[in-house]
Amino acid sequence: MNIHAFVELGRHFESLEEVDLGLTESVDSHMVQDILESCPKLLTFRGPTINASDIVNGGPWVCRSLRSMKLLFDVTVPAAGTSSQSVSSAASSPSSPK
Repeated sequence: MNIHAFVELGRHFESLEEVDLGLTESVDSHMVQDILESCPKLLTFRGPTINASDIVNGGPWVCRSLRSMKLLFDVTVPAAGTSSQSVSSAASSPSSPK
């Protein structure tokens, strides 16, 4: 997704309820953070990866009614004797009881 397409998407942030960017190449962590900060009506979100540093340094998520989220969290932690080690984990909402 290029920046112009993301800006156009941003015009609808206030009303979006579902966003699926899971297979979109070129969506970066800052874009994911922007969506989570700016879409108060978001119920379902699927994205690629978000960096922990963007979460920590970003604003609060406004999607208080989020029911389902699937994305990778990239947590970079210092390892002894090296500059950093990257650990990724997947997150998704629990399945509904049957």
